[in-house]
Amino acid sequence: MIATSTNNQAVNNIIEAFGKDFSTGTGVMAGRWLPELKSYGAYFPSSGLKADAAKKYQTDDFFNRVESLEYVEEALLFCIEKARAGFPLADCSSPERVVDLLHEYLTRQSAQLKLIEPAWDSLNRIRQERNAISEDLDQYIQDKNTSLLGCANEIVFLTQVKSIGSNTVRVSRWYMRSSPGSPPFALNGTIRLTISWTKRLAQE
Repeated sequence: MIATSTNNQAVNNIIEAFGKDFSTGTGVMAGRWLPELKSYGAYFPSSGLKADAAKKYQTDDFFNRVESLEYVEEALLFCIEKARAGFPLADCSSPERVVDLLHEYLTRQSAQLKLIEPAWDSLNRIRQERNAISEDLDQYIQDKNTSLLGCANEIVFLTQVKSIGSNTVRVSRWYMRSSPGSPPFALNGTIRLTISWTKRLAQE
């Protein structure tokens, strides 16, 4: 990324953002694995502003230093130390091996992110379906349990009524057979009413 401006302030803002807006994080993988790097940006001001800019920003003087043999040796030790902390069971004997380890690590993290995305989409879809049923899912479940209990009680009641109706019909038939000379209206009114009521409930 290259940023230019008619005034230095705009460029300064970008360079400062590259330094402070990239969090170093926490843990063994946090931060830069090269010493003295304070930003992801470099500043190349005019020759008149170069001395003051070098005190705060990474200018060409900084890059001249990091390309020196002294810095390379220091950076090598620093990087290997960071790598051994990040991969304590792996071989971190060379920069090339460290680069391979980092690449493998990033590949695994990338694969994990690819799995997270569809899982997150599924979670959001389930949440939407749940909210479509009821915003208060606990109350909804409680109401359904109450309704289910009511249905179960009704089934028990109707089963008992069906059994009572069958027994009443048998009793009434026995009564008529035992009184062959009695007219139909000799049946007790309560029994006739019970037969009619229990049969109707049993049919329903």
